Amino acid sequence: MLIEKKDILLIKDKPELDKNESLYIIRIHNRYFSEKNFEASLLYLCRAIRDKSAFCLFLAEEAPTKWSVSLPDLRSRVAAVPSEAISLPDDNVLEAVLRKCLSDNELIITHEVAKFIASRIDRSFSYAQLVVNKINELALIAQKSCISYSIAKEALDELEKEKQEK
Repeated sequence: MLIEKKDILLIKDKPELDKNESLYIIRIHNRYFSEKNFEASLLYLCRAIRDKSAFCLFLAEEAPTKWSVSLPDLRSRVAAVPSEAISLPDDNVLEAVLRKCLSDNELIITHEVAKFIASRIDRSFSYAQLVVNKINELALIAQKSCISYSIAKEALDELEKEKQEK
């Protein structure tokens, strides 16, 4: 179950967490800690999750040790949380994602064309999906199932043009 800031701030008003959940994913931004009652609500939530023997996964842009926590009890809990950085995907990962998504659409792409695209796009899975959607659209128009450099370049150019217009 994904828990956002609004849910954390309201948690004290809820008598219990969902009994069927065993994992709670909590999205945290460091700026939340300056908001009234956020820390107390987060501490309450952590205790409620612990009391039901469930697990908690924090999603944050910074490591928990960099959070601006002032409540001592919450600070000690946060300091004990193991953390792992997830970096942006590299060209190899993006290439694999592109090949998989295009093959799901029954499109064929060579390693070279996938590498060409991966080296020229933003480092995100969401942007890779936009590229796949644009290539799929262009392949349908051209009635092609094998993705060429020209279709790939046209897709990238169109997406760049759309980005510039925003």
